Amino acid sequence: MSGPGDPVAVKAALRARFLARRLERPAAERAAAAEAVAGVLLPGLAGAGTVAAFVPDPTEPGHGRLPAALASLGARVLLPVIPARGRDLGWAEDTGRFGPGRYGLMEPVGPRLDATALRDADVVVVPALVVDRAGIRLGRGGGTTTVPSRMPARTPSSSRWPSTTRSSTNCRPRRTIDRWTRS
Repeated sequence: MSGPGDPVAVKAALRARFLARRLERPAAERAAAAEAVAGVLLPGLAGAGTVAAFVPDPTEPGHGRLPAALASLGARVLLPVIPARGRDLGWAEDTGRFGPGRYGLMEPVGPRLDATALRDADVVVVPALVVDRAGIRLGRGGGTTTVPSRMPARTPSSSRWPSTTRSSTNCRPRRTIDRWTRS
């Protein structure tokens, strides 16, 4: 039986609230956010040899801009491929071409790499619905970015709307990988 303090219920309520906020944002604000995300991330990633990131959906900061901006660094850019079953992401190098993947998310077209390819990343940029001031990230709940054995030793960075930093998410990390630094 779950109650108001149940972590699963708390996370579900936060996800619903922040997804609703994303959908309310006008197209012009989303486009400006895409430019802002690129502007903030690129200087900090200069010199990275391999960057693992994601292809933002239309509601996420960076949509239409993030993979190309990262490629402009001259770095090898790895993008996720969600498997037909399970949660261990596959990866592919960004070729600039995308096709529909699982859940309707866009993914790179080209040769696939297995989950261990993420170990080559100098930095990992992950999507986040909300990040609290302690650096605890709340994603969409699919679990694909919470596989600690696949993560590099370096600290990941999150991409999220600026208004989604909270003093507390009231969520405890399931695993140590749920603790992220703010970018």
